[in-house]
Amino acid sequence: MSRAFYKTHLRIFTSTALLVFCTVFSGQAQAAPGDVGDIGLIPSDANIYNVKNYGAVGDGQHDDTAAIQAAINATFPHPIQPGVIYFPNGTYRITSTLTTWDAPDNTWHAFVWFLGQSQTGTIIRLADNVMAGAGNCAASNSNPDCSHNSVIYLSSDGGGNGYDNYVSNLTVDTGNGNAGAVGIRWYGNNCSSIRNVTIKSEDGQGIAGLDLRYDYPGPQFAKNITIQGFQYGVFNGWFETTTTYEHITLRNQTVAGFIDQTGYASIHDLQSTNSVPAVIAQNGGAVTLVGGTLSGGSSGKAAIQDAGNSLYARGLTVSGYGNAVTNNGSAVAPLSGPQGNEYSTGVQSLFTSPSHGLDLPIQETPEFNDTNPNNWYNAASNGAAHNNSNDDANALQAAFDAAASQGKTTVYFPGGVYLISHGITVHGSVQRIIGFGAYLNSANPGIVPFNLGSLAGQLIIEHMSDYHAPYNLSPMSGNKQTLVMKDLMWNWDYVGDGINTGAVYIENVAGGSFSFSNQQVWARQIDPETDDVHVTVNGGNVWLLGLKTEGHNTILVANGGNTEVLGTYNSYQNLNSGENPPTSYICNNCNWSLSTILLDSLNGTGYTAIQETRNGSTKSLTVSQVGDPFPLYTGFTGGASDSTPPSTPTGLSATTVSSTQINLSWTASTDNVGIGGYTIFRNGTQIGSTSNTTYSDTGLSASTAYSYTVQAYDTSSNTSSQSTSASATTSAPPPPPTFMATMATKTVDGDASDWSTIASSPIAQPFPTLPVPAPSASDLSGSYKLAWDATNLYVLVQVTDDQIQTDDPTIYNNDGIEVLVDANHSKSATFTRGIDHQIFISENGTIEDETGAVIGSSNAVVGVKTVSGGYAIEAAIKWSYLGGNAPQNSQSYGFDIAINDRDNETRESELMWVYAASYWNTPSTWGTLTLTGTVTPLVCDINGDGSVNALDVQLIVNQALGLSSCTADINQDHLCNIIDVQRVANNALGGACLTTP
Repeated sequence: MSRAFYKTHLRIFTSTALLVFCTVFSGQAQAAPGDVGDIGLIPSDANIYNVKNYGAVGDGQHDDTAAIQAAINATFPHPIQPGVIYFPNGTYRITSTLTTWDAPDNTWHAFVWFLGQSQTGTIIRLADNVMAGAGNCAASNSNPDCSHNSVIYLSSDGGGNGYDNYVSNLTVDTGNGNAGAVGIRWYGNNCSSIRNVTIKSEDGQGIAGLDLRYDYPGPQFAKNITIQGFQYGVFNGWFETTTTYEHITLRNQTVAGFIDQTGYASIHDLQSTNSVPAVIAQNGGAVTLVGGTLSGGSSGKAAIQDAGNSLYARGLTVSGYGNAVTNNGSAVAPLSGPQGNEYSTGVQSLFTSPSHGLDLPIQETPEFNDTNPNNWYNAASNGAAHNNSNDDANALQAAFDAAASQGKTTVYFPGGVYLISHGITVHGSVQRIIGFGAYLNSANPGIVPFNLGSLAGQLIIEHMSDYHAPYNLSPMSGNKQTLVMKDLMWNWDYVGDGINTGAVYIENVAGGSFSFSNQQVWARQIDPETDDVHVTVNGGNVWLLGLKTEGHNTILVANGGNTEVLGTYNSYQNLNSGENPPTSYICNNCNWSLSTILLDSLNGTGYTAIQETRNGSTKSLTVSQVGDPFPLYTGFTGGASDSTPPSTPTGLSATTVSSTQINLSWTASTDNVGIGGYTIFRNGTQIGSTSNTTYSDTGLSASTAYSYTVQAYDTSSNTSSQSTSASATTSAPPPPPTFMATMATKTVDGDASDWSTIASSPIAQPFPTLPVPAPSASDLSGSYKLAWDATNLYVLVQVTDDQIQTDDPTIYNNDGIEVLVDANHSKSATFTRGIDHQIFISENGTIEDETGAVIGSSNAVVGVKTVSGGYAIEAAIKWSYLGGNAPQNSQSYGFDIAINDRDNETRESELMWVYAASYWNTPSTWGTLTLTGTVTPLVCDINGDGSVNALDVQLIVNQALGLSSCTADINQDHLCNIIDVQRVANNALGGACLTTP
């Protein structure tokens, strides 16, 4: 229902595909990428509510009800921030309903997310014989109170305010002897979803697996749901809204697999194995069903029993039933559609048009699920406060830059409100952005929060929301990555620019208007609430399953292209007296079909429902003429819909580039109309798309075999078969380099003249996921020299760089170098601050540590000299700052060195000695630095007057007290202290200089 969107109408220029959904992990590493329904272990710093922290055991024996309820209650109050209730794998035994009822506050709460570690591993099981009676939950009750008859009860304070209610990645088991039980009672609005969930009754008893009988549920989205047992698998209701379903499996129900009471259901891919009807559509609602297998049945039953609903169905395989579809008991003949199994309770057209739907090809939303926590990066780890007070923009940019430089695939936002004063550029290896109760708030109007830079693959954004602030999504120019938006409730308008035509996938998104230009779009459940036209199509192909709108505006304008809308609920409530709303659906020389369209509150009126213009002629239908809801409207010529798929790509080859990268190439496909692009699959899972015939897969694991296929799609969204596979194995990681530092004291001024006796070595390994992964020698190249003495490690890097830029507030985005030191040579897989160091030195002389803190002159000195075609950086880093092993001949340290290149206002490339996906915080991947040479011990004659006396004692005392610089570290422990004083005093009294009395 309506949400208060305080917005200005901004436009974003993008066609890059953005994928948005929600996820979490915490604990040991797992394999990556993971299966759908397996989120993995959530990081402990994600601001989640882990039920085990509240006493839940998860052994299937203990009663975990109170502990889980305590975790739920701990999320209250959270005014608009989803509380993430996380269930690690285990079986959680409960004895009563888990609810979002806040007893002290005497209200129901929304904004709750039940999140399991995995669909098969996380089980919430109802104890046997605790819900034997149905009470008000009986199937005969159209609007029951099931607050005490459900395993999970998601609600709100009523009035259509069930925002951000989610259940993901778990199994609900109602046990045995619970005939009155409901698996999940689900109430959500605008942006609410259930994903990757199994609901089962062990003895088959129970009212319903998924129960939506409640005032004004939806719009909401259910995907990858399996329900076994119960009277009804899904009980869909109530009126005045819509629910969108995809990939629903129903087995062994006793009355019906799916019943639509008076609601509006849009379904793609229903798999039903039942002796009872697969679908019962009662009078008063509307059902769209596209694709599925309805098996079992009996000769006396129909697979779909319609009782006067607005019904549209196609693409069904039906077996075991007497009829596929009946309407009020009479068999419904199929339409003459291309699939031969298309059904509708009515068809209308204004111009000559086939009497079947447009039947656009359907593509699955790409999935990416990396369950390896080493590939995740915390968006708040670089200083973002997420308190809606501090400006987090620079810190967030630093986090995304760090994630890309380390080869991270997933950036997660812990709960909170992130205030930003400028947009964040997403680039490199990042493929997924996930929020855990995270909101973005713009400090200034017109801010574009995410700019999509050069990405290795698709970008997925999940579970992010706004903070009642106007902002948008926009890519950098020239990008054609797949963009997927999932489970988003925020305030923005999506506007494709007609140039960057990457594929777009949308699932369960509420916000502003959508405008697509010459794009391939697959959208499931969108809720545009805006004062503008809700959806605009300017060419391309748009497939839309489940559209809910509010407001007295035009719903859809299609200017050319192909548009198929499958199921809508359009609310025109609260029309003012005398108000004449604009035409609802408009087509200007387009090809389109509309199914099960409800124009609520316009029933039987003379308002214009459909207007179509073709070859200069314009015709229209009023609401009373078309019916409300109307089952199917078509407007296209028989030859307008291209159904010919492109040829299958051939000649696919996979070439190993490194331990983390494989390059693909293939021969272009052909098509009768035109090739739109190619979809790439790795080990059977879609990983990205491109309009080229080459693709680089980066961020891979070393010494690992990967198999690839490629599928072509044309400009009408027809897809080819997948190509013959090609395989490659990433190379073993390169051996860690060996570095040598020669004993010598250097003057730090950027002048290399006093380094002539020390050999130089190149820095040449490119970082592959930056915009220019392998720069030319004139663009970026360099070499290094190393020296040491008892006080300092000396570094000289001479760089060739055709553009020198240091104008970015984040130091590693500027021209400069990085020095990495593991001071105790632990070769650890984790970074320990204080012993492990990442030191950034910019060409302008700034020096910072890995946290962004400036390193003072007492710990390091820098000299920079600009030369023709580049620059030189010289640094003396004190051993006392580095800590760890004391410097001496043959001493070893972990070490690496890199050069950053900023060109054209972006961090363009990076060279280093050894590349690993997360090199900077993984000392085990660094090389080994060995010191050579011997330091001449200092003598106790500090002032050099030929004798050791009170003057030398006074000098060393002053140094120990910090009154003068430490030049007399007698025992070479990097300090001037009481030990050195004692040694000088002992020598003055006639003892040995290097002996402590």
